Amino acid sequence: MKFRSEFAEGLFNGVAESVYRADSALSTSDLKRISNPYEFQQNMSGKVRGFDTESMKTGRLYHMYALERDRWDAEVAVCPDEFADRRKKASKEWWARQAEKDITIIKEEDLIAIQSMHDNLMALPWVGDSIEGGETEVSVFAKNLVKGIDVKCRIDCLLSAGRERRVIDIKTTRKGGSSPKEFTYTSRRLKYHWQQANYQRICQKAGYPITDWLWAVVETEAPYTAAVYRFSPHDMQMANVELDEAYKKLTSCVELDVWPSYTPSEPLTLNLFNAV
Repeated sequence: MKFRSEFAEGLFNGVAESVYRADSALSTSDLKRISNPYEFQQNMSGKVRGFDTESMKTGRLYHMYALERDRWDAEVAVCPDEFADRRKKASKEWWARQAEKDITIIKEEDLIAIQSMHDNLMALPWVGDSIEGGETEVSVFAKNLVKGIDVKCRIDCLLSAGRERRVIDIKTTRKGGSSPKEFTYTSRRLKYHWQQANYQRICQKAGYPITDWLWAVVETEAPYTAAVYRFSPHDMQMANVELDEAYKKLTSCVELDVWPSYTPSEPLTLNLFNAV
């Protein structure tokens, strides 16, 4: 298993998402799976098919609306309410015309929701100005970050001012998920702290050190509450410790070509009442 990028080390604008994903450099999403090396290996070899949910679709659509408006205009169409009933003749004709295009069709109520989400997110301190003045969907590649492993990341929004560089990372979440308590829990469970720490390593290696990082969180259900957060220095210290262990495990698995699951050789003993 090799993690070699076709890109030179550095920062790139205008790289299509499909091109970025096809590159063989290691992404943070991939690295997060190394806690179960077997799962990691199965995903990287393409033996496990990805899944999709309505929440994930909404998140992708919102990211496109917020960060790639030209792409949104070209790839998304809104079905007028009058054509929502596909049994009517006029509706059938409208849908037939759309079928000729490679686009995503959403309802008017979906557009209203996405616009409301965006209004609330853009009103957050420092977020709106950063997105309006920054570069969006920025791809960064770094060579040989760890023992022959090339890495990559894709930044939602990067605002540069002299030597200062701020990242805005947008996360969509269910109702209530933008509260401090819920976002803290979600961040730990989904390893958002790994994402920030690893992106900062990649950007540092590529020559673009990040000096500030904001998490802009917006809920997908009315009233579309939004919030902005920073992780503490202690959070990032722990993230880097965990990343070091993750890379150590990955390089060992690659060198030995051994990919154990949670139970590598013998049954494990559980302590049900002492579990964290």
